[in-house]
Amino acid sequence: RIGNMMKRHANPQVMPSFIDNHDVDRFLTYGSEPALKQALAAMFTLPGIPTIYYGTEQGFKETRAAMFAAGWGSGGRDHFNTDAQLYKTIAELAALRRTHNVLSRGTPHILHSNAARAGALVYAMKDATRTMVVAFNTAEHEVLVDGLERGVSANAQFVSRYGNAPEMKVNARGSVAFAMPARATWVWEVVRQTKNKQKPAAQKAPLSLLISPKNTYSGDFEIRGASALREPLSLVVDGDVSAATPITVDASGRFTAYVSTLEMSDATIIHRASVWAKSGAVSQPLSFRVNRPWRVMAEVADAAGDDRGVKGDVTYPTDPGYATRQMDLRNVRVSTNGGALKIVLTMPTISTQWNPANGFDHVAFTLFIELPNEPGGVTIMPQQNGELPQGMRWHRRLRAHGWSNALFTHEGASEKNEGTPLAPGASIAVDTQTNTVTFTFPAAALGKRASLSGAKIYVNTWDYDGGYRKLEPSAQSYAMGGPANAPLVMDDTGIIELK
Repeated sequence: RIGNMMKRHANPQVMPSFIDNHDVDRFLTYGSEPALKQALAAMFTLPGIPTIYYGTEQGFKETRAAMFAAGWGSGGRDHFNTDAQLYKTIAELAALRRTHNVLSRGTPHILHSNAARAGALVYAMKDATRTMVVAFNTAEHEVLVDGLERGVSANAQFVSRYGNAPEMKVNARGSVAFAMPARATWVWEVVRQTKNKQKPAAQKAPLSLLISPKNTYSGDFEIRGASALREPLSLVVDGDVSAATPITVDASGRFTAYVSTLEMSDATIIHRASVWAKSGAVSQPLSFRVNRPWRVMAEVADAAGDDRGVKGDVTYPTDPGYATRQMDLRNVRVSTNGGALKIVLTMPTISTQWNPANGFDHVAFTLFIELPNEPGGVTIMPQQNGELPQGMRWHRRLRAHGWSNALFTHEGASEKNEGTPLAPGASIAVDTQTNTVTFTFPAAALGKRASLSGAKIYVNTWDYDGGYRKLEPSAQSYAMGGPANAPLVMDDTGIIELK
């Protein structure tokens, strides 16, 4: 998310990164102020010129609203406030960047990352003589950083420079591990220690794993290890301390721990498992992949040329970019992997005319999911002027176009309100050879069920530009044409029930 907000050029030393008030709107409407603060911190601790649209420091959501009472969109009052939290955050980050110019002139090196879920991202900014380390926890729960992959100098000191980061010392083996609270952002200056030049004596690790050479699993598996510690241990998978499981150590110091792979549905992701003691000791991480088999539960063909609205009275915008009819669904294939869900949509073509971040444009997909045996749910399709067919109720709703990928629960959903934002969301993969767009929902996004038998799926298409694209009495360059009360649906799948 942080990377997506920084539209970087190949030469980051001279090109700016941007946050404008559309970005602020997305963060504050669908994310959170802590997420916005993290995006700002990333901009101020990486090369390039941070470019922040005025009003961001006051939490403006409207691009052209005036700061002072006499201007347009001000609501008749002054908004400039040096006590605003975002104002203070930006001022503090600007001072940090000015004081430590390695943050603007150094070279970034990734030290730790987590592709499996929201969690820790740690990088170093280095030049010939200085090193700063920046750490983010992008999750809403505590996470474990179980080591820095490229390491830092043995016995170096981590001196806090931002975010009340804890002062730390790298051990003699050149390793450091730490836990981060939810949404924490920490910056350290690394101070090298040069007094003791003797090579440190070899030390036995207090925690060790007996690691099998196998690194790809098709289901749950066990790991074994040994501990010289006399304190409770936990198994931490993908850094998620909130989901850590206790480990029992026998009288000889040996232990066995079991790794659940129920929520691991993407075979391309490298996962990590570590054994951790709250005193700070941590084992070497076990890196592994999971390739659980997917089962096709439904496949439905959709007629070509039926992308004309629910009643066949809606037309495409007149701009030539829509000539290939990118909103015409042709096929839907639904597969499950335990509680994970994969939906593959086949289209007549994949358009990338505007260089979209998600790999497709000139179409927005809205996916509705009714979960089996789940109470509640709503029938309304938020912001689309319609309701789901056949009385279907949705519990999860994904809205995705070239630059958005937002998952919601039904709580708070209405005609105007999209619902309650939910993470993790779905991953998106585009294949221009087969003209397919694939949405993969991890089990954690769907309630961590063991099975999705009985779930219902409904997918429709339209287009999106700061909102679902407008519908006018007659088509315009970038507006659909049709009756004023027509649902904002160009093509849809009908209800797909998983048996």
